[in-house]
Amino acid sequence: MRPDRPALFLLACLALLTCNACTTSGEPRVSESEAARIRRTAEFSNAVPVQMLLTVGTPRDSDGNRFVDTIPIVVYLFPEASQSRLPVWSRGEFVFELRSGAGETIAQWAFSEDKAAGARVPMSPGPGYSFYLKLPAGVDTKITGPGDLYGFFTHEKGPVAGSNGAASVRLGNHSQ
Repeated sequence: MRPDRPALFLLACLALLTCNACTTSGEPRVSESEAARIRRTAEFSNAVPVQMLLTVGTPRDSDGNRFVDTIPIVVYLFPEASQSRLPVWSRGEFVFELRSGAGETIAQWAFSEDKAAGARVPMSPGPGYSFYLKLPAGVDTKITGPGDLYGFFTHEKGPVAGSNGAASVRLGNHSQ
């Protein structure tokens, strides 16, 4: 199969523009060793999170009944920018709440500090958490349409960091 020349040219131009933007943005370039040091610092930071970034993956049907019952999510916790601009891992507990469009609670999940520590994952943007939220048996067939997922992190010292608004989740029968 022969490559499409206009597509290759466009790809080369985009790569050149991207590289040029990296070197002329006015921000100093950071060496790979410095980036690794910064990332390690964020991974072992004692900074208290004040904000949560909650992202939802594609919900799936894990029991074969054609209704969504498992919601994969990734969470990043951020302290004050003066402490770290990268996300951090922290000691504390997570609570996630799925609500219907009418605001009724569909399901709630709580992860203790030990379970949260087990969900830690080093990722490209920095330290994060990966969870799979499974709906209680039978609930998946009773709901349809979008749901709103909220997240809360309670630090061991007490402060709570919440998601900025809800993440939308498509629920119900996905075989249609």
